[in-house]
Amino acid sequence: MSAGFQELTHGEFGKSHRALILFPVEPPWTPPFQTILERDRNGDAGMSPRCGRTSTCGMAAQIVAVARKGKPALRRSGVAICPGETISRTMRPPSSTETAGSVANLPRERGSILTLVAEMTMLAVFDMDGTLLNGDSTAVWLWERAKRSPLRMLGILAVAPVAVPMVALPLTRRAGASILLWIATAGLSEQQLLASCDDFARAFAERRCSLSWKPQALAALDQHAAAGDRVVVVTAAPLCLANALLRTLDRRVEVLGTSLKPGLGGWIANIHCRNQRKCQALAEAGHGARWAYAYTDSLDDLPILRAADRPVIVKGGKAAERRLFRAGLLNGRAAAW
Repeated sequence: MSAGFQELTHGEFGKSHRALILFPVEPPWTPPFQTILERDRNGDAGMSPRCGRTSTCGMAAQIVAVARKGKPALRRSGVAICPGETISRTMRPPSSTETAGSVANLPRERGSILTLVAEMTMLAVFDMDGTLLNGDSTAVWLWERAKRSPLRMLGILAVAPVAVPMVALPLTRRAGASILLWIATAGLSEQQLLASCDDFARAFAERRCSLSWKPQALAALDQHAAAGDRVVVVTAAPLCLANALLRTLDRRVEVLGTSLKPGLGGWIANIHCRNQRKCQALAEAGHGARWAYAYTDSLDDLPILRAADRPVIVKGGKAAERRLFRAGLLNGRAAAW
């Protein structure tokens, strides 16, 4: 058995981590069981629920079980790595807030020793409307559809005094948005709905509407992509609309958004991807409960900001900084986009 320490530097945070690497001198060895041991931002260690999918500080250590018997126990940072033990992949995945001490309580099998392999991973989460874009994509899309049909225009103008205030209030936002969405999409099949989104994205790309990308936002997105970070756009806009718009960027990003469902001949919001629901969508997509960066223009996205090591609100100035402070985001910053 051979062993050695490897110094690893963590991105722009400038932190170095030393990981002890153990490996058998002679093959064969196999890694049948894997999980992730990661650090959270206060320096404690915790277990990530998915291998390589999430890291709160961007530095993780992959625990790999290798067949080896009869070696003395090794202890590091309070974590027992004992002879004749492996971690079963069928166990319940612990949350990223659980401490490394919980490793001792995980299901085990005899006949191996654990190996630590350091691995870097970063996740950047972006809002879309008001963050990447200079406005509300759903509102502009619905208005463009209403302008083409006098009947739809009359319907939207008739319900606007009720529906618009509903959209402004968190508790009634989904219902208010669904009213306007239904009027704008009544009579559309699923294929026609997708075609409408594609037509709008084409007009957007040709600059035939008031919506546009923010140059500073695209620069930040490109910077993360160039660094090898995973980029996820999570938005309250309909997923079909967000996908159509982001395809015009020709950049590799994952998109999460509001799902739609048919109702009474039109389309309404199914699962509204806003506030805490954005965090749930990220977790369901396999990104865990923590990420390195989060960018948004609104404190309605406070849950994704609190889950980030580097939260950024893209409204510069002292007022934005005070909002971050009042929200308890002492590690946040305001960017003037």
